[in-house]
Amino acid sequence: MLRGGAANHAVLARAGCGAARGCKADRGSGVPAHTRSATEPAGEPGIWRFGEVEFDELQWELRVAGRAVDIEPRPLEVLQVLLNHAGEVVSKDELIAQIYGHSHIGDGALTTAIARLRREIGDRDWSIIMTVHRVGYRFAAAVERRSAKPPLLAEPPTRLQPGDEVRAR
Repeated sequence: MLRGGAANHAVLARAGCGAARGCKADRGSGVPAHTRSATEPAGEPGIWRFGEVEFDELQWELRVAGRAVDIEPRPLEVLQVLLNHAGEVVSKDELIAQIYGHSHIGDGALTTAIARLRREIGDRDWSIIMTVHRVGYRFAAAVERRSAKPPLLAEPPTRLQPGDEVRAR
């Protein structure tokens, strides 16, 4: 397992990555990063779509070809972190810290979550979730994101006649 600090930065640097948080050098690699609507506030729950797979953060549901997949929370948490850093390398240490909240979890728990996630999304050749050996993982598929909240329903315009009472004032 990688250890934090300078050793982790050194491994990422050898992999061509400039920061432990993610590989900024990979942004120009032709792997499209996720897209976010310009009107969508950061941190809003979203629905991520790649290929035939959809991940709904609001419902906390994974759907493949329109069918809900029965999967544990940890692989979904891994998917959420990877989607939020699509196209970037996310170190094993960062994934473990964000998902498990502490660093005394071994790589085995993370490897198991990744394997389950790959199996459920049909990533048999590891082309969607790529392993960057000795470093971490990169979400490499083209992905779209839209808000999970339904748009506000516009109320029909109120028609007032002279002398009508104006409500909600």
